[in-house]
Amino acid sequence: AGINLSKRTAALEEHERVAREAKKLSASILQKTAKSDERKDQVLELFNLLKGKVRSLAMKHDLCRTIQCCFRFGSDSEKNSILKE
Repeated sequence: AGINLSKRTAALEEHERVAREAKKLSASILQKTAKSDERKDQVLELFNLLKGKVRSLAMKHDLCRTIQCCFRFGSDSEKNSILKE
């Protein structure tokens, strides 16, 4: 039971880290003063952070906003990749 608990704790810590970073990136992307070049780089970074985790994050109210941010500012290939997940 101890091993499973430590694995679960590690998974939760990773989830929290991803959530914090995703929220920070999406807030920066959504700023009206953000430059187009910087925004593209940040969207790519956010997309790479969320890749493979979209399904679990989409069910969380605050994190589904980060997915919407990727959709709003992402490229067509990024949008399609999100939809496939």
